[in-house]
Amino acid sequence: MLAVKNGGVWKEPIGDYVKVAGVWTPIKQQYVKVAGVWTEIKKLNFFQRLDLLGLTTNLKLCLDPGATGSYPGSGQVFNDISGGGLVFNVGQTSAAEASDPTFTGTANGRSSEYFSSDGADYFRMSTATPAWMQNLHKDGVLATYIMWGWAPASGALVAFGTGSTAFAQIGVLVGLGSGGGMTYLVNRANAAAGNFTTGPTFTRSVWGMYSFSINENGGATASFMGINSTYTAFNAAVTSPSVSNASYTPEVMAGGNAASIAGSGSRLGALAIYEGVALTQAQVTSIFEATRARYGV
Repeated sequence: MLAVKNGGVWKEPIGDYVKVAGVWTPIKQQYVKVAGVWTEIKKLNFFQRLDLLGLTTNLKLCLDPGATGSYPGSGQVFNDISGGGLVFNVGQTSAAEASDPTFTGTANGRSSEYFSSDGADYFRMSTATPAWMQNLHKDGVLATYIMWGWAPASGALVAFGTGSTAFAQIGVLVGLGSGGGMTYLVNRANAAAGNFTTGPTFTRSVWGMYSFSINENGGATASFMGINSTYTAFNAAVTSPSVSNASYTPEVMAGGNAASIAGSGSRLGALAIYEGVALTQAQVTSIFEATRARYGV
């Protein structure tokens, strides 16, 4: 039996589960017998954690370096495991090159695996941009971005972007700014439709879960930025957002067109994007509590 000592009393842990016949059940032993075969129980990947919490509705992208379905430990492909079938190149193209982030960890380890950047590394999507991604910079957007990341000693850590940092382009950029604050930027081709940098100040060189819940038409406090379970509400209303598609191919750890690439020493532990729903602070907190042990937070 798996057990932990809590207040001098040995108790079964509640953090790890196995899905049997469609039902999530707390792990009670290190192995489970399936179809007559004893199989080692693995810790849950990021998508499975969200599934366990009942938070997969409108989940459109989920990337997890520690899940073999997302990244098998080697190769040039970083796969979405939300069911959307999206694929990102490890680097600018499908070939091994200088822009490839570095994988650290054990394939399918579902623990502390991550990708890091040397200041010039990022992921560019290789599949066609789906309609839901094109909605992220448009009027009335409902979206949620959640990233487990390690902010570099200096520089930015962009979670996702399609419009770069240039106001002359169209798209969105979400992440940690080089100045030490959280950033949500919406560009509309001739100006910033919205440039929000009022989020909480993050701590560098530590793991954190960074969240952006966007309800563009929700009013003064309907949207928020968060670090772990601390949140700052803001009004995400933008001015005359573009109805056109984004200027650039979507990128992770960069903002589009290789703009604002993650600083040297940045780490990406997991990324989830929802479109069509702005998660509540309580829901985001539940994700933080369910996944924090993996990153030692």
